[in-house]
Amino acid sequence: MRDPFLNKTKISFDDELMIESGPSNSVRSKPDLNPSFREGKENVRQPNNTHYRGDAYVNEKIANPFSVKDINGKNEQNSLSKELEILIDEYTWHENGDSYVNEKITNPFSVKVINGKNELDNLSKELEILNDELTWYENSSIDELEELLGSLIQERKDLKTKITKTSEMLKDLFYSNKDFTETKEKHSWSPSSILNRVSKYLTKDVLTTGEMLKRGLEADLIRNKNKLSEVESAIDTAGKNINIFLSFDLQSKERRRSDIIEVQNRKRVELDCLIDRKRSLDDVLVPITIEFNKHKNRMRRAEYNINRAQKLNVKLSNAANSYERSEIHKKCEKEFKVGSPNTVINKARTEILTLERNLNKLTKRAEHEIKKAIRKIDVIIIDGNNLCYEGGDFIGLAALRALIPEIQSSYEVKLVFDASIRARLQSSDSYIRKIFGGSIKVHIVATGVAADETVLDLAGDHNSTFVISNDRFIDYPEKSAVVNNRLIRHEILDGKISVSDLNISKAF
Repeated sequence: MRDPFLNKTKISFDDELMIESGPSNSVRSKPDLNPSFREGKENVRQPNNTHYRGDAYVNEKIANPFSVKDINGKNEQNSLSKELEILIDEYTWHENGDSYVNEKITNPFSVKVINGKNELDNLSKELEILNDELTWYENSSIDELEELLGSLIQERKDLKTKITKTSEMLKDLFYSNKDFTETKEKHSWSPSSILNRVSKYLTKDVLTTGEMLKRGLEADLIRNKNKLSEVESAIDTAGKNINIFLSFDLQSKERRRSDIIEVQNRKRVELDCLIDRKRSLDDVLVPITIEFNKHKNRMRRAEYNINRAQKLNVKLSNAANSYERSEIHKKCEKEFKVGSPNTVINKARTEILTLERNLNKLTKRAEHEIKKAIRKIDVIIIDGNNLCYEGGDFIGLAALRALIPEIQSSYEVKLVFDASIRARLQSSDSYIRKIFGGSIKVHIVATGVAADETVLDLAGDHNSTFVISNDRFIDYPEKSAVVNNRLIRHEILDGKISVSDLNISKAF
């Protein structure tokens, strides 16, 4: 391409980058065509240290300082974005098997399921070993084992004899070769050339044959010694097997096998129950955990924003002039959509306080659900009179008649009434019992006796017995059910009874 500077051709700013032809191929920048400067300057080459980069001219000595700041700002922003991404990832929930993991919310049944599976695996391995032992015993006899031992002992004897003979043959061969070599050396000094020639060929043939024989005998010796070692080990095993067979307790082994199978069947049922309970709790905990971690991520982002805004405040304090302060405010506006770092800080702190409250609520909700899930309930004592009212209105047995069918299939139910129920229902004890049938126990306390104490005494010290009542039993703080909080609340509203701890809601 022809050099435009040499041809004095007028160049527009839209012209492409020109490359000077010739061996150097140096890159030339576009000329400055300012009319006040251009006249008589067309043939002047640009300095060698100037080159064209994109839409900007770059010179080692003349550089735009804001170009460097812009590059540094972009690098800093990229670095901070990566830092924030890493920090957020620390709080991101992840899937582990079929359950979600959180530092504060974990399903306690997950560990129990893993332990249950390990127990079953260990039982299966023990059963496999036991079956192998029983199969071996059933397929063996003392006569066969003793016969095997006898044959191995005889084989050991034969091998020892072979080893002894082979060793003796090698010894004889060694001395034979030695005598012949000495004879050969003796005759090699004979003055007779014929005798020397015969001795030479005879020595070669004899030594070759002897060497082959020696190698064969040595190989036989090694093979027989290895075989002897194997037979010795087999004899030891055969002797142990005879002792095991003679001391084998067949009945004990069979009983143990039956016990393992029985335990396996029970453990499988327990494991299936644990898996069901784990899945049920996961259904509740997973949404809570996801929401918890979302709040954690938002809190981490708010903390990050505070840190960034505080750094901008420091830069504002150190700014030399109004121009630098303006640039910092613009940077804050670009990053946070607001130009004041203090506004960013205050907003983030307010958000953190809200998030902390929400996190506490989520944690308490999760703890409550876990506590509900892990407790074992076998017996439920119902404070009957307490469930006969909706607010201050007496509703009779309607709520109880809706609730009891929902729980009696899963728990043993005992229903206790205060003596006043007779007058309220204008019914006899037998009629009240007849309403609920014979599947549950109905007890109406004697006149003058407090039903509350009877209810708590029935609950006793049994950790698997719980009381359904909204009564706080403040008169009986020493009772075990009160101390251990074995009390289940209920709600009766708009013709519906709800017992959230038992996941029951039934209209009546």
